[in-house]
Amino acid sequence: MRLYYIDGNNVIGKDPVLKSIQKTAKQNSREQLVFKLERWKAGKNVKIVLFFDGHRGDGVKVSNFTVFYSGNKTADSLIKEEIGNYKNPKTLIVVSSDNEIFNFAKKCSCTTMKSEEFIFLLNKPVKSAPIEKPEIHTGSIDEFKKIFGVD
Repeated sequence: MRLYYIDGNNVIGKDPVLKSIQKTAKQNSREQLVFKLERWKAGKNVKIVLFFDGHRGDGVKVSNFTVFYSGNKTADSLIKEEIGNYKNPKTLIVVSSDNEIFNFAKKCSCTTMKSEEFIFLLNKPVKSAPIEKPEIHTGSIDEFKKIFGVD
């Protein structure tokens, strides 16, 4: 199972739609990112840890991954701290376009991904299974006509 450490504000800043929302509704942009992450994660064998600057406040409700708030420090320093404390950083995928985080993650042998690349993955349409049309038997139609008194 792969573990993603995601720099939430950085990813929001690289997505034109989320960035636009964040200008007027910070909480809403975070909720939209969580929605995209939950949709992307569905059916994948991955874990996600999402990092945001600041205090929890109302927080963002998530059902299947973890969100950390940096409190009085920066999310960047929290991400670096978590990378440094992780026992097997080679299994981490760190998503950020922040050079300091990106370079630190590389030095720690993490797999790195720029936020722009990750946004591309998040915004890809979800493939759904083709819908099968039910087979209609003409005998069934005649039966319904009798039941409903239609000829």
